[in-house]
Amino acid sequence: MSRPPILQPKPAKRRLVACVLAIVALCALSAAAELPFASSQNEWTQFLGMLGFGLYLLALGLSLFFAWTERRQFRLLAMIPLLLCLGSCAATTAVGRAARQAHFERQLPRYRALVERIQAENMLVSGKVVPIPLAQAERDLGYGVLAQQDTNGVLTVELLTGGGFPVIHSGYVYSSSGRIEPGSFFDQRWPHKMEVKPKWFRISD
Repeated sequence: MSRPPILQPKPAKRRLVACVLAIVALCALSAAAELPFASSQNEWTQFLGMLGFGLYLLALGLSLFFAWTERRQFRLLAMIPLLLCLGSCAATTAVGRAARQAHFERQLPRYRALVERIQAENMLVSGKVVPIPLAQAERDLGYGVLAQQDTNGVLTVELLTGGGFPVIHSGYVYSSSGRIEPGSFFDQRWPHKMEVKPKWFRISD
């Protein structure tokens, strides 16, 4: 007895095209949801990022399932959706880093102006970490500033620019010596530090 047309399996080429389109759509939505968190860390962009990560996991699972179930039919071609998924992850990560760096470069003149103001106002006590209030015009730069001038005259300024839930903080540290001294207050405070410009470091916990 012949099988009703509606129960006929889809032609192989159509299955591959359908899977590729599904992976492209899921990865595009995932990237669109994750990228805002790269340049602006807050509860809302973090929530979007979590949704984006969920979409990516769905795409990854679908591509792995397709690669396994269609390996005999398509051989190496069955890996196309999985390669697209992995490529999307790498591209999103690279674009996110570029967006974060571009945002930093745009704000750098204002960050430097903040450091110069702290130096000019001479509010620091040698060796003591003190909070620095932001002026009205500076409040869009971040939500918290700490500064310290050690006994050798090295100035360190911490600017918190992002946060999320439950305990996520990020920002930048300026050090006039060009390094965060091992064992110092700022070194112990931040487990993740990366130099993004001479004397400037990206920090996060």
